[in-house]
Amino acid sequence: MEKPPVALSQQKRLTSVLALNLAMVAGLVAVGLHSHSLGVLAAGGDYLADSAAIGLGLLSIYISHHPGGYKKATSIAALINSVALLGVTAFVLVEAVRRLATHTPEIAGLPVLIVSFVATLVMVGSACMLGRDAA
Repeated sequence: MEKPPVALSQQKRLTSVLALNLAMVAGLVAVGLHSHSLGVLAAGGDYLADSAAIGLGLLSIYISHHPGGYKKATSIAALINSVALLGVTAFVLVEAVRRLATHTPEIAGLPVLIVSFVATLVMVGSACMLGRDAA
């Protein structure tokens, strides 16, 4: 049985990691809102930025590897990702200051603990998926 080309295999793994990250975004935002945890919401924003980076990376790989494709597409994707991370950071900063200035409800710890454990499993699984056959 013939092995698929490395680029195709990498794209499939990136697509799988993208799907896992998007599922984590939904879970983190839901738990963050339910538990009133800014830290969990920030993690959801980080996963969203990571998802955007992976999506842009897949798009830039597609663009840069086609005839007539733009070779600097990956650099533009990195720039867009950095702007997205700055946006998440600004949101967290503004929300943290707002929460310091006003009364916020108590954070429910158990949902935060559970979603943090699941996020750790997703990160480790994603790293194993992406690290396989990496050169």
